[in-house]
Amino acid sequence: MRCAPHLAIVAVFASALGCVGDLGVPDDPQDEVPDAPGESVALDGGISQGPAVEIPPAEDAGAETGADAGPPAPPPKGPLDDYDAARGKTLADKAMAMWSGKKAGGKCLMGVRMSAEASGILPTPPGWTRFAGAYQWGEWANAHPADLKKIGFRRVIGLGARGIPRGSVIVWQRGQCGYSKTWGHIEIVVDTASSKACSDYCGSVKTCAEPWTYIPTKL
Repeated sequence: MRCAPHLAIVAVFASALGCVGDLGVPDDPQDEVPDAPGESVALDGGISQGPAVEIPPAEDAGAETGADAGPPAPPPKGPLDDYDAARGKTLADKAMAMWSGKKAGGKCLMGVRMSAEASGILPTPPGWTRFAGAYQWGEWANAHPADLKKIGFRRVIGLGARGIPRGSVIVWQRGQCGYSKTWGHIEIVVDTASSKACSDYCGSVKTCAEPWTYIPTKL
């Protein structure tokens, strides 16, 4: 005559298997799902432990490989990936030729515009966008990246005052580093060390803060 398992053993075994999650933390009651109907799986000793669970074949797990995986993802872009060194050099050389040795005349935005137009790097149309002052031009550029892209520039943040590539336009905010409290200042970086810049005159790039920076990009 066969004997049925003792009910105490069943209770202890079920408690040990079903009361804690994978990390040993009691399951959230909201995550509990009623047992679905199905065949039971007999464990060692003949104790039933709920419906059978189908385990997918090993080859179904993980990422696809080979031709089915498709092309590899492109590497992430760096902040200067679209920098156009040729356009930058052309603009920097023109600014140097026009303004080196000149004295500041309070027309920095005009000087930058004239350098950009004379260099021939601007698509026309749309050409340079005119504003009353340097800071105001920078505000426009920050707020209209699509329009800025049309003239071949893009704002870059985090380069620091000595990591700005040649030919970049930089804008100092109002009162920043001693510049005008009304208009700020705008200039073009003209060397590879980002130590010299020109607007309506040429001078040293200040390092007391990081200016708004717009690099020349590939068109």
